[in-house]
Amino acid sequence: MTSVPEPLLPGSMIGLLGGGQLAQMLVLAGHAMGFRFIVLDPAPNCPAALAGATQITAAYDDFAVLAELADACDVVSYEFENVNADAVAWLEERVDLPQGSQLLRISQNRLREKNLPAKTGCSGCSFPKNNY
Repeated sequence: MTSVPEPLLPGSMIGLLGGGQLAQMLVLAGHAMGFRFIVLDPAPNCPAALAGATQITAAYDDFAVLAELADACDVVSYEFENVNADAVAWLEERVDLPQGSQLLRISQNRLREKNLPAKTGCSGCSFPKNNY
């Protein structure tokens, strides 16, 4: 939403799409720095909620819930690539979402992901085929 983000200050509300173990670690570390968290996850009692985040139990593409999340948060992030990219695009128009939806769309499609280095002109970004 903003081109040059302001520093996120303690007391800020961070929204997370996905409440798994990565979100749980973020909540634990963030609470120690004074940040507050709301997590949107369809599974009740997700790990991030068990670590102290307020949980909204709903689908990732529930736009009414996403509107509430956007209104309540200073910034929103997603935990993993299995959230709805259209919902993230909608959300990034309403609240700061640093990763945006474009990177999410790329990571959700292996062909786009593999072709990205060539499209961006990055010649040193590919791995030798026999070294996996």
